[in-house]
Amino acid sequence: MRSLAIMNYKGGTGKTTTAVNIAAGLHRLGYRVLLLDSDPQGSAGYYLGVRPKRTLYDILIDKVPLEKCVVTIKPRFDVLGSNEHLFPAELALSQKKDGREFYLKRHLESVKQYDFMVIDCAPTMNLINQNVMVYVDEIYLTVSMAYLSLVGVKQLLKNKRLLESFLGSVAKITCVVPTLYRQNDEKGDRVMSSLKRVFSDRVSIPIRDCPSLAEAPGAKQSIFDFDPHSLGAEDYSKLVREVIAHGNKI
Repeated sequence: MRSLAIMNYKGGTGKTTTAVNIAAGLHRLGYRVLLLDSDPQGSAGYYLGVRPKRTLYDILIDKVPLEKCVVTIKPRFDVLGSNEHLFPAELALSQKKDGREFYLKRHLESVKQYDFMVIDCAPTMNLINQNVMVYVDEIYLTVSMAYLSLVGVKQLLKNKRLLESFLGSVAKITCVVPTLYRQNDEKGDRVMSSLKRVFSDRVSIPIRDCPSLAEAPGAKQSIFDFDPHSLGAEDYSKLVREVIAHGNKI
């Protein structure tokens, strides 16, 4: 199983849209997928119409098995949603003296029944995100075409280096995903240039700004179900192919 975290410490960079549509795109190609929401805002579940009775809190704190917490929305496509009940999990973890960054890894290390686990992360430097960075195989950074999005990337890279110095090993950044991209936009071109300068060949195809991507959550559908002929569907289909190709390099 490959586990991917979709991250940026800045909000509004398309994390949830990217997490949902990578997961849905992988499922369309026949893979068994778990979409896990580690953000107390619960956007990934809401995007697909999931109102969870159990969340990551139940797994981390009450030690409920994953299979009793997920919601199956399609055959071979499960969702572990989130809500405000995840906030107490952060508090409970912070009170642990030893190994608090490894709780997620301990509780999910036996999960092998999926081909892919895609985790939608909160836009913040919190302990649950640190647990995610220790657990997953790969990090995908979403970066919208705005300066503050780059600030979020810088904060995440700094936090990643600190974790590596204390813990020895955390997930690698496999891919940087430019989002809300508009062709011939001077500001966006500057951001793209910065990304390519720092991350070189790890920058994916850009996800173009597309009205259907903003409308799809209202219909509780992935972009592939909502508007399969849109620019968003075209771009995320290409990105999913890149995700699969990255696996051949691991």
